[in-house]
Amino acid sequence: MEETEIAYQRILDKLYNDAVVELLSSSFDKDLLIKRLGEIQDSQSCFYCPSKEGIQGRRDEEKQSKSDSLKQETDYLEFMMNCVVLQRHYLNRFREYLSDNHIQEAAEPEPTESSLKSKEKGKEEDANIIKGVEGLAKYLGCGKTKAQEILNSGVLKRLKIAYQTGNRWRVKKDKLDELLNNNPTALR
Repeated sequence: MEETEIAYQRILDKLYNDAVVELLSSSFDKDLLIKRLGEIQDSQSCFYCPSKEGIQGRRDEEKQSKSDSLKQETDYLEFMMNCVVLQRHYLNRFREYLSDNHIQEAAEPEPTESSLKSKEKGKEEDANIIKGVEGLAKYLGCGKTKAQEILNSGVLKRLKIAYQTGNRWRVKKDKLDELLNNNPTALR
């Protein structure tokens, strides 16, 4: 049963990452998505889902009765509970993704002399920056989904190699190269 749960988690993880890639590459109505997530979570609360305590109680009963049918039923209920927990986890990740921490960048103000000088300096720094999920995928020679998985893992963010500007990812090329030179399998 555990292998099935792992396979289910992989499917949900792929669906989540594919959805995030699509969100990043298209315009969407954030409020509508948040509303829909709330509706999904409300509808989930209508389903019967046993608690961990309920499962444990059934396991205790199963040991006393030594019933194969009770064991199979409890295994199924535990699998179902774990699937619902995974679904809730991904729904919460979507809510988090759509939260105010990921608001798109505000429009730029009219340029001033100092901002123009700053832009010149920024162009030099931009040469060392990989922009977005697609840019990272191209740089690493992998798919957009894998690049999104790498960014979602938080490894590059913790190492101060990647950061977000609004809802857009930026990755420092020199730091990424250093990481990969020191540890070629770091992002697998």
